[in-house]
Amino acid sequence: MRPPDLFHFPPEPGFRPAVSVDQIQGVTCRRARLKPHDLTRLALEMKARREALTSLKLARIIEALDKASRFWMDTDHPRVAATIDRVATVTGMSREMVRRAVRHEMESSLAPDLEAALRNEVGDPSILDDFTYNPLLGGETFATGPDLVGGVVSANIPALPHLTVMRSLLVKSPCLIKSSTSEPFFLPEYARTLWEIDPTVGGAVAVVEFGREDEDLLHVFLEQVSFLIAYGGLQAVAELRARAPGDLPSLYHGHKLGFGMVSADGLTAPALAKRMAYDAILFDQEACLAPHVYFIESAPSRVVELAHEVVSQMEQIGLELPPGRRPIAWKLAVRQELDRLAMTGAEVVTTRDPRLGVVTVEEGGDFNPSPLGRFLRLCPVDSLDDVVNRLEPLRGLLQNAAIEASADRRRRLGRRLAQLGLNRLCPPGNMGTPTMMWHHDGRPCLAEMLTFTDYEVHGT
Repeated sequence: MRPPDLFHFPPEPGFRPAVSVDQIQGVTCRRARLKPHDLTRLALEMKARREALTSLKLARIIEALDKASRFWMDTDHPRVAATIDRVATVTGMSREMVRRAVRHEMESSLAPDLEAALRNEVGDPSILDDFTYNPLLGGETFATGPDLVGGVVSANIPALPHLTVMRSLLVKSPCLIKSSTSEPFFLPEYARTLWEIDPTVGGAVAVVEFGREDEDLLHVFLEQVSFLIAYGGLQAVAELRARAPGDLPSLYHGHKLGFGMVSADGLTAPALAKRMAYDAILFDQEACLAPHVYFIESAPSRVVELAHEVVSQMEQIGLELPPGRRPIAWKLAVRQELDRLAMTGAEVVTTRDPRLGVVTVEEGGDFNPSPLGRFLRLCPVDSLDDVVNRLEPLRGLLQNAAIEASADRRRRLGRRLAQLGLNRLCPPGNMGTPTMMWHHDGRPCLAEMLTFTDYEVHGT
């Protein structure tokens, strides 16, 4: 059986870049050895496919994306299962966690989700098909996407890179995606699935794989795309910003921090400890949406009780979602943090196997980032309102907060958190599973890519 490809090129006569067999952490694969002129040719070919894509009705594109999601939801299918195994091998996540990630991503990417995301951002999705009556304008509106969307994706959440593909196709733009060298297996397989379902829709997707250090290829990539969607850590995003043309429209999704808040009356909410544990376990806490700390409006003694409840739930959930392989650097970071906490007198509660989870109880109310890998801090505080004041220095780094409180209290806290730049609030237990409707980093991710053309009939 031929090894899996780390690339996907829609069929084009004459485009045959050199391919070599390689290994990534023991997984045999085929790599395309692209030269700058190969990437230029591929980008031009993808731009040429825009005409065929824009001629399709949006309903057909949504149907193809829906079918692809349903295919990948079947995590027992041999192709899907084989990809899950490879992703688990190269990322270090357990197979069960990768399987859960794939299902989470695909279950939120079905036709109703895609249609709702479009309505949420552009109103009437039919404006992507043709000039459509706009009752607010009294005339008609038509929306068009970029000539070519470029995607630079990350590897911290398995299957998440398909989101860039979907968003590009929903605005009827071909896309050229640079997959992560840390996890290059999922995206080519997803793109191939889409092409097999509908060659016209799937033919507008290409996947390449090369490292950030390949400056010649990166230069061509950034020069050829018309719109850039980029995920990555602070350094990776800073480097891309520095290298991208100054006039290239872009959406950058860089590193952010998450946390939770539980009010005094929220402590009695159903299954609170289980939901908090799930937030810290999902994706081994690698997602930017994951909580580093939960602020609890209660006395330290009650928070210690809650810590034991959360640890108990971590052990139970860990049976279903085992922890992944952790690098030595993480083990050292956790050991150093536990030693530091021992000197402060903080309460530390661990599971029978610390890899399943560590929960600390730390007074003071400060936001201290966690070493991650199922390491959650609980901070007893007198008032959640005071916590918001102490978060001011982290403005711009905070993204997601779980709030367990009455509706009025939650809205009041939410208004203040929104002013700090947070762009997602949710109940505990939902931190790692955003919907397609979320305005990622506070931006309208679909509408941001569109150019609107209005036909106005009112004159002076």
